[in-house]
Amino acid sequence: MVTDVQGVERLRERDAQAFRSLIDRLQQPITGYLHRLVGDREVALDLAQDTFVQVYKEIDKNSD
Repeated sequence: MVTDVQGVERLRERDAQAFRSLIDRLQQPITGYLHRLVGDREVALDLAQDTFVQVYKEIDKNSD
């Protein structure tokens, strides 16, 4: 099993499988949270997708 730290390292290396694993693991909880927050499933799905795109684009900017 890959730790969160290892997963972030792999994301920074632009490992497509690491990104797929992140989505597989977190898409449902993030979408569920956003659905409860905004009350619309389609909007929640769009927001979740935007969240993952931002993670991919910004992962190199946070070195902690």
